Amino acid sequence: MKSNPALEHVLAKLLASPRETTTIEFKSNLDNPREIGEYLSALANTAALEGHDRAWMLMKRNDLTLRHVLLLDRVQKKRPISSEDGRQLKLQKLIEGRAPNYYVSASVADWTGQKATYIHHRGLDDKHYQERIVQYLKKYGQATRRDIDDLLLPKLPEALDAVQKSNKIKNLLQTMRRQKLIAPSGPRSTAVWHLAKIDAAGSPPG
Repeated sequence: MKSNPALEHVLAKLLASPRETTTIEFKSNLDNPREIGEYLSALANTAALEGHDRAWMLMKRNDLTLRHVLLLDRVQKKRPISSEDGRQLKLQKLIEGRAPNYYVSASVADWTGQKATYIHHRGLDDKHYQERIVQYLKKYGQATRRDIDDLLLPKLPEALDAVQKSNKIKNLLQTMRRQKLIAPSGPRSTAVWHLAKIDAAGSPPG
C-alpha cells in the first residue's frame, strides 16, 4: 500500500498535542454511533464559533493499527488496495465485497455512523427486491425487463458492476418464476412479466 504523507503528517501533529483542546479530542475504543455523533457535533459547533475551519476527534482502538486506518480510508474513498491487503482486512472483518469493489464492514459502519451508506453499498436482501417487483405488477399489471431494470437498478448495491447488477435482476426473476410468484409471456428476449394466476384455493397453480 502506498503511504499517504499528508494524512500521516496531520496524524503525527495531532498525536503530538500534549492535551485536548476545544477542537481536538482523544477517545479510546468509543463504539457507540450516537455518542460519536454527539461528540462530533459539539466539536464542529465549537470550531465554527471560534472561527476554525475544522476540528479533530482521534479515536484509539486497540484492535486497529495506523495501517488499518489508512487502508480503510482508501476503501472508503474507493481507491485500490492490494489483494493481500484486502484479504487481511476481510479476515479481520473490517471490509466486505469483492475486489475491486470493497466497502467497509457493518461493524466499521457502526463505529463511524455510516450504517445507511453501508446498506447502500451492500444492498438489501432478495425479499425486499421481490416485494418491489410484486408491488409494481399489482399496480401496473405487467412489466418488461426494461421496466424492472428501471425499478431495481437504482436500488442495487454500488459494490456490483453493471454486469453483476444485470445478472442479479435476472436471477431474481427466475427465482420468483420458480416460486410461482410471477410468470412470463411471449418470447424470452421480449418477455413480459405478470403476477402468477391464483387458483380458487388462493395458491399459484402448480
